[in-house]
Amino acid sequence: MPTLLKGMGYGTIESQLRSVPPYVVACSWSIFVAYGSYRTQRRGAWVLLTSLFGITGASILVGSANKRADYAGLFLLAMGVFPLGPLFLSWANNNAAPHTTRAVSSAMVVSIGTMGPIVSSWAYLPTDGPRYITGNSILIGAIAGLFISTVVLILYNTWENKARAAGRRDWRLDADDDTVANLGHLHPRFRLTI
Repeated sequence: MPTLLKGMGYGTIESQLRSVPPYVVACSWSIFVAYGSYRTQRRGAWVLLTSLFGITGASILVGSANKRADYAGLFLLAMGVFPLGPLFLSWANNNAAPHTTRAVSSAMVVSIGTMGPIVSSWAYLPTDGPRYITGNSILIGAIAGLFISTVVLILYNTWENKARAAGRRDWRLDADDDTVANLGHLHPRFRLTI
């Protein structure tokens, strides 16, 4: 964020200071999203909503040369990306059982999430400043891909829950007691979080 702000023409100290308000707003939004997803017991809808903020913010940064619009875009971008890590981590944990599967899925979510800074270090090159069209365009594409995959995941989880409710997964119970006890998230009575 300070790099983007510096590219907008602000000095080093001013860009550092101007990076604080977007972080504060994004932190407040993240807490609200966490509370809302807990209360509604839904993760996917919150991911979709939050992703729209991110796409809008990055699109403003790509399409506008106005400093005020770009600064507003930073707020939306921060609100759009900061809550995604905790949302995906909780969604993966909700849909994974037993504890060993949950531990592996948590590690996978964190590992995939740490690829972002690696990609961004090569996408936001100093030669692309001050607007960083390439980096922000890659970001729009990544968030759009995330949006589409979330829609697919919501549809799949809904379909799978309906199949389990209709008894189409009850054949998994035709096994010995140890196998049934270790079915975890595959158990026909287990419902996937949407």
